[in-house]
Formats: sequence, C-alpha cells, structure tokens
Amino acid sequence: MQTDSNFLLRFDLFQQLVMWMSSGLHGERCSRQYLEKNRNLIEDDTEKELERLISAHAEETPEMKEKMDKHRMLLQETRKRGGTIQAIREAYVNLYGGFALDLPPWLESFQIQWEGLQQLHRPERTRRRIISILREALAQAQRECHTDPAIIAELHNQLGQLLVQGPQMVTQLAQIKALEEAILHHQQASNIYTMARYPLQYAKTQIYLGQAYLQYANGGPCTIGQRAIESFQEALKIYTFDLFPEQWLQTYTYLGSAYILTQVGDRNDNIETGIMYQKKALEHITEQTPRTLQAMIFLHLGDAYRVRTIGKRKENHSAARNYYYAALRIFTKTEHPYEWGLLHSRLAALKEEYPERNHEKRDKNLQYALVCYEEALSVYTPDTYLVEHAAVLRHIADIHFLRPRGDRISNLEQAALHYRRALSVFTSNTFPADYRQTLLKLAETSRMKQNLIKQQGEAQALSSSEISKDCG
Repeated sequence: MQTDSNFLLRFDLFQQLVMWMSSGLHGERCSRQYLEKNRNLIEDDTEKELERLISAHAEETPEMKEKMDKHRMLLQETRKRGGTIQAIREAYVNLYGGFALDLPPWLESFQIQWEGLQQLHRPERTRRRIISILREALAQAQRECHTDPAIIAELHNQLGQLLVQGPQMVTQLAQIKALEEAILHHQQASNIYTMARYPLQYAKTQIYLGQAYLQYANGGPCTIGQRAIESFQEALKIYTFDLFPEQWLQTYTYLGSAYILTQVGDRNDNIETGIMYQKKALEHITEQTPRTLQAMIFLHLGDAYRVRTIGKRKENHSAARNYYYAALRIFTKTEHPYEWGLLHSRLAALKEEYPERNHEKRDKNLQYALVCYEEALSVYTPDTYLVEHAAVLRHIADIHFLRPRGDRISNLEQAALHYRRALSVFTSNTFPADYRQTLLKLAETSRMKQNLIKQQGEAQALSSSEISKDCG
C-alpha cells in the first residue's frame, strides 16, 4: 500500500510539473502564476522528478532540455530566496525580466501595441513607432507610484536596445542622441537589476550597455571603447560557458570587437587580443549554437582580420574574406537583409583596399567591389535604410573615382553623379562631417575631369597642328 501511495504521489507531482511547464506556453507570467498557486512544487521531490525527465529526453529534444533546465533553475532560485511568493517573483524576474510580473492594465495595452508591431517582422518600418510607444509607457510607469521597479527596469532595457538596433537615424545628431539615450536607459536598468539581487538580468543589461558603447565608440570619446570592454567583462562574471553557453559566446565575440575598437593602449596589441577572443568563441561553437550567433562571430572575425596590421596584409585580407563568406552562408538576403547588405559592403571594402600594383588587376578588384556595393544597394533602399543607402552611394562614387582603366572621363562623371546623390542625404545640417568630405571629393572629381578634358583638347589641337604641317 505504501508503494501504491508513493506512486500516486509521484504521478500527481508529475502531472503538476507537466502543467507548470505547459503553462509557460502562454508566457512567463502564466508560468509564474501557476507556481505561486502550487507552491508544493518548490519541494526537493519536484527537482528530482525534473532531473529524471531531463535525463530521459535530453538527447531527443535539446529545446525541451533547455526548457526543463530553466524550470530547474527557477526551483533552485526560489528555494535559495526563501520559497515565498516574493521569492518566486524574484526568481522569475532574474530569469525572464520584469515583464514576468503582473502588469497594470494600462501597460498591458501598451505591450499589445508594440508586440503587434514586432510580429510584422519589419523593424526598419516599425522601429520608430515602437520607440514612441515604449517612451510613453516608461513615462507613465515612472509616474505611477505602485509600478514595480523591475517592470521599469525592463522598459528601460527594451527601449535602450531598440535605440541601438536597426537603421541609423536620419541625422548625425539624432544618431548620437539615440545612443546616448540608450546608454542612459541601460545604466538606469542596472541600478535596479543589480548583481546582488538579479544577477542574470544584471549580466544581460551589461551586454546591452556594452553594445551601446560599441556603437557610440565610432564617434564618441576615445574612452568609450574601454567602457564597452568593462561592461562585457562584467557580464562574464555571471555568464560562464558551462551554465550559459549562448550568452558566453555572445559576450566573447562582442568583447573581441570592443578590443578592436578601443583607442586605449597599443593598437596592434588590442587587435591581437580581439582576435584571440573571437577565435576562442569560434572554438566553442557547437551544434546547439544558434546559426545567427555563429554568423555574427564570423562577421566579427572578418572585421578583425580586415584591420589587422601584424602579418602579411594579403593573408589577413584573405582570412577576412573567408570569414565574411562563411557569415553570408547564414545571413541570407531574404531572412537577414541588413546583415546581408553589410557583408557585401565589407567584401567590397576589402577589394577596394586590397594592395595591388598591377593596373589591370587593380581595376578588376574595383569592378568586383562595385558589384558588391550594387548588391548592398539592392537592400539598402532609401525608404528603409536611408543613411546606409547614402553611404553605399558614396563608396560607389569612390570606386568610379579610383578606377585606373576604362574611359576616365566617363568614370569621373559616374563618380560625380553618385557623390551628388549621396549629398541629398548628407547635408550640412544632417551629417556635417560626411557632407564636407563628400563635397570635397565632388570638387576634386570635377577638377580632375576638367583637367582631363583640357589635356585631351590640347592633345587634339597639337595633333591637328601636326597634320596641317604635314599637309602643307
């Protein structure tokens, strides 16, 4: 009878465990609410039953194993925090973020709006509207005195992340302000998602902060790259490869990129350190590693070898090209148009920069670069990626300007045409630095064209004079 009783208890526990995991299909909030109503699941027996399930299904379905691992982590965290209702809520926030808590009705309404836009899978078109919704939601959350701080932290992180991602803003000033705002949002989130209370959310926030610093490093103070390094190193205090392989890989590849961008210390040493981090990430890729993360590591390795100064330049360029091609096998045009265009721009830049003294080979490289830039232009259209579109136009102009073979006047006319098209976006008000640079190149192109026309005219006049003498 005791055996039968134990069996029934185990079966009942198993049913509750399955129902708890199934409730997660409706979101982390429903999963948390179920656990709060069935706190007996927090007992040690539940974890033992979960471990049996993990052992039985680990090899069959990795996704299911990951889900069960998260539930085991929730049980462990809840017990560690005291097993109370508040402990359950803190455990869920630590794993999933502030939106795992019950949201006030007005915020649920906002969430329905931005998630509906996200489901369209057109970030280049919906990003501005979602940013506007999140700003409004955050402002109201801060006014409401009863809003849980973790919910406010999550709004900060989501808004900050959105400001960093996607197409560039339509002016240089707007882009800088967006990045500065993103950094501020993630800093605010880290004040709530502290390492002591919410270590997993703290680490995630540090990655977001590091990514924002990376973007800002291109035009900000020279110390910004170092701040990105510090943020990623903070995240690695929590994200170990054994417990969080995906997050560890992501942090390592971004840390490598941060070393390549930093202006603090010796440039060559920084690049070699960056490559070391990227290669270490590459060595730890497994079958379970998301394909897009693999592609990002390849892309970052390509960027590292493109700027590497130690070793033979041609070998570094060859390595960069191979890594870019590896990334292109994953970042396809239909599924990842932005990254696909970015990789074609990188490949074009490699050919443009390739050290080649032979004029015929140099011209072939530039023609190849031209084809790659035209491919990038096919996805960077003015209505979706306006600034990226203008940048590629200027690169195309540079290629026509540099070509050593063919009709030089025709090449220069093409260069001038593309510089003028780029100037429709790079104005003195929107992107003053790019405007000045492009305007100077256009002026130089015009001077070269006029000089060639003058030389051709003088040569033709000289030829006519010689013919007249011969006839005379």
